[in-house]
Amino acid sequence: MDRFVIGGHSFGGMTAIAVSESDDRIKATIALDPWLWVVVDQIDNKEYKINKPQCYVLSEGFSGEVEKWFDFNTVKLLKNLTENQEHPNEMSEIKETHHYHQCDAIVLVPLESFLATGTKFQTNYTELYILNT
Repeated sequence: MDRFVIGGHSFGGMTAIAVSESDDRIKATIALDPWLWVVVDQIDNKEYKINKPQCYVLSEGFSGEVEKWFDFNTVKLLKNLTENQEHPNEMSEIKETHHYHQCDAIVLVPLESFLATGTKFQTNYTELYILNT
């Protein structure tokens, strides 16, 4: 119980990063497309520190959309965040993917809409996934 790895997607990814720094039981973090909006200024000013191993998994389409709409570069910020870190960190990008490919929302949100309206579900999960990419 004293060697946890914590992870999350989007804002949950940023939450996992923050929580890992506040709990000594957590030994490493995995963040899927972490939503860094809440700490952009602290990272830019070198005020936000990470002291544990980190693994970031980014969707190819995520960083460009974030930069377009919110005017910050996720990859650059993650590099800045970990540049002077003494612990190992990894950053990977999955080609031809977007933000919702890393979670079930791409299937569950449309499915929930079908169920809420009482409409008969007309497709299988694979087709639904492809429709929403």
